[in-house]
Amino acid sequence: MTTREPKIPGPDHPITIEATGARVVARVGTHVIADTTRALTLREADHPPVQHIPLGP
Repeated sequence: MTTREPKIPGPDHPITIEATGARVVARVGTHVIADTTRALTLREADHPPVQHIPLGP
């Protein structure tokens, strides 16, 4: 197994987290497993944005 050096947020590796600002619905097949307007979008350097969905009401 190889190990990767952790990235530190900064000018060369920006990371931002902000409110998504829209409803996010996650489904598995026809089953809704998450439905929220409180999702956060994480953007990290050159990676695609990731939606984080909070637990609970």
